Amino acid sequence: MKRRFCVVDVFSDRALLGNPVAVVLDAQGLDSATMQRIARWTNLSETTFVLPPGAAAASRANGR
Repeated sequence: MKRRFCVVDVFSDRALLGNPVAVVLDAQGLDSATMQRIARWTNLSETTFVLPPGAAAASRANGR
């Protein structure tokens, strides 16, 4: 299984001083068990999965 992901440094404006967060960029089609395995594999306290919006308004700026 190939999935694009990156590790983002958050909660700091200086590199490598924030908290690392894994972001899986294309999580569509992953079930909960697979997401949990990926989160364990990253060995980070936080892992985020980006999914397509569930409502049409969610993909538009300011809901317009």
